[in-house]
Amino acid sequence: KIKEDLVIRIKYLICMAIVAVFALQLMPQTVFAAQKLGQAGFERSLSDTYGFVNTFENGQHVSYVSGRTGYAARSSHAGDDGSGTSDFCLTYTTPYWPASNQLYLRYYLKYEAEYINTSSNVKLLWTYGSDFHNEIIYSADSTSGIFNVRWQCSGGGAGWERGTKITKYGSASYRKGNWMLVEIYFKLSSGTNHMNPDGIQWIKINGQTVISDNTVITGTPGRMSSPSINATANQATGHGWWQIDDFEVWDGIPNVEEAAGDDPVESDSLNPPTGLMVLQ
Repeated sequence: KIKEDLVIRIKYLICMAIVAVFALQLMPQTVFAAQKLGQAGFERSLSDTYGFVNTFENGQHVSYVSGRTGYAARSSHAGDDGSGTSDFCLTYTTPYWPASNQLYLRYYLKYEAEYINTSSNVKLLWTYGSDFHNEIIYSADSTSGIFNVRWQCSGGGAGWERGTKITKYGSASYRKGNWMLVEIYFKLSSGTNHMNPDGIQWIKINGQTVISDNTVITGTPGRMSSPSINATANQATGHGWWQIDDFEVWDGIPNVEEAAGDDPVESDSLNPPTGLMVLQ
């Protein structure tokens, strides 16, 4: 009799444990939304209403034109705007990473219909002030309707594919004279000095993944400048005009659950920041 009672109790406890597991799975999971760190709408102003972007280099040469929404900022990579060889860019963004160890940038660019890229060094983003260096480059035009990109990740042991590759290449469909949505994402590697091969970096153009890797050794990149520097040469007169609108930067991916198609972001990586981490 005692043995039968014990068996019944054990079965009961097993059933209760199974019920508890299913109940936990059905409970709503807490997912913390990413927080916006910076925003510039270019409504006749270069101000970042959140204060994240603290310098707009050569902003005195920017003009304002009808944009994607409201106004957009217009500048030239040919010096037609009076800037000479000094290009306008959003630069010297704060030298801190949020506690999430993530940055997501989103903005709209328009290279006007007459724009011709001959320099092979128009940058969508670059970092500096650290051993760990990134450059996202709009490579010289080669095929009409194709936007060529290369991303260099190097220095201090950093690199793509577990640190074995410095440069990745990609391309996307794009017709000049139209707006393109640029999205850039960083998730720093784990480990001491962010040197484990589990960092994530990607860029998308109009929702199309152009370059992506979830085995990056990132280190801790320095300050960011984005966009759009024509680093080594000016375009021909009349062929350098570009526009930017609706710039945002976040401490994670807003309103999505995946940082890349094959690499989900755990919910705790999207926690609101509890502090800022100074770049070393």
